[in-house]
Amino acid sequence: MAKKSQAKIASVELFLNECYPCHASKYSALYDWVISQGIALQKFSTNRIPLSRAWLQLARSLKQESQIDAPFVVITTEDGEKHTFAYEDFLKKGVKMFSKADQDELRNRILVKKVDVVKEVKTNRKIKTKKADLKKDEVVSANIEE
Repeated sequence: MAKKSQAKIASVELFLNECYPCHASKYSALYDWVISQGIALQKFSTNRIPLSRAWLQLARSLKQESQIDAPFVVITTEDGEKHTFAYEDFLKKGVKMFSKADQDELRNRILVKKVDVVKEVKTNRKIKTKKADLKKDEVVSANIEE
């Protein structure tokens, strides 16, 4: 089930000013898009801008040249081309290509492990009891003397 875009995309980078694990719910749409495209998760990375001077210079130059403010997404193709989108613009253009149902179906197929459950049925053990065989003809009596 390989898609054509899988071969073209070399990496997807999310640049942001805040901690990604703390605010991951904001960026779940991008994560869903990466999964729906069939892109390997090792090609997806998050970069916190204040942690590197190179990332800080990239963010400043994008703000001056293209008026793109953080958070932003940089998609690098195998040809070496870099496409830069503001995160909100990327949600409008890139994520809308696939419906929410397709993304949920793919996520369930990947993340949910189907396990066949076999129930053990306990059977009641039959307890064998011994019954006395007394015939009505046989009467045991004892004489009691006072």
